[in-house]
Amino acid sequence: MTDKARRQVSHRLFMIMIAALGALAIGAVHAQEAPKSVRIGYAVSKTGRDAPGASASTTPNYQMWIKEVNAAGGLMLKAYGKRVPIEAVEYDDQSQAEEAIRATGVDLSRATRNVVEKHGFKLVYDKSYPPNTQDMSPILNEVKALNPDSFIAFSYPPDTFLLTDQAKVLGFNPKVFYAGVGTALPGYKKKNGASLEGVMGPGGADLDSPAIQDYFKRHTASAGYEPDRWTSAVTWSSLQVLQQAVERVGKIDREAITREIKTGTFDTIVGPVKMENQMFRNLWFVGQWQGGEFYGVAPKDKKGAKTPLIPKPAWK
Repeated sequence: MTDKARRQVSHRLFMIMIAALGALAIGAVHAQEAPKSVRIGYAVSKTGRDAPGASASTTPNYQMWIKEVNAAGGLMLKAYGKRVPIEAVEYDDQSQAEEAIRATGVDLSRATRNVVEKHGFKLVYDKSYPPNTQDMSPILNEVKALNPDSFIAFSYPPDTFLLTDQAKVLGFNPKVFYAGVGTALPGYKKKNGASLEGVMGPGGADLDSPAIQDYFKRHTASAGYEPDRWTSAVTWSSLQVLQQAVERVGKIDREAITREIKTGTFDTIVGPVKMENQMFRNLWFVGQWQGGEFYGVAPKDKKGAKTPLIPKPAWK
């Protein structure tokens, strides 16, 4: 994946953290007087096309984080020598970020076109489809007739589910089947069961990590369902970064907190987070379902990476 594509993905995944920081606010504070609460606002798709994905990967993390921090007494503000509870302000963006998401998919496609020949691949099919397409079989039949080794779709969850369903029906089973966003969602696992084996998509997780295992247990207990295997852990890590930055500064000072996020190193469930040119680069870019879990497989030198299963087993 090119640096430009990495920047697009990193920017999208950490937008939620920056949105939270931008909305950080308190009322008038007198010298040495602690605020009654720290107001943190976040935008999330509660309605519209993006709502199912947001409810699976974003909202439950904010709710759990606020609950756990407040149960411990709140954010530690050393300027006042006490903990201050969080007051959440939730805003429904009504899925208006959809165009930005679609633009990122276009950019990923462009990046892929630029590198396929460099790495010894021949691009035999390259086509976009209109939003809200309800039947992917014409595209899949065209691709199947070409007998490719790899199939890559930069799709959004409804399309990812549809592509998978219709690929199974049509018996289209290339050596590599990559689709996403959506492959890492718990609903995708529930719907496809044993057929998941070998399916690839963006993201992934180090499921052998004790920190990830503990996070999964807490998330499931708090939300009533498992987190997804990509953005949930990154969202939680972004909140860990925010909390650590606020507590290091010790007071609500936007400039100082922003500076700390830009320059600091933070301990999170996805490992140490250190921004490079205001971007977090140490992400999973490819994951694969293996044995009922969506493991990170690329970058291959990243801690916890699994060896890719190629060729993909037949659909079940």
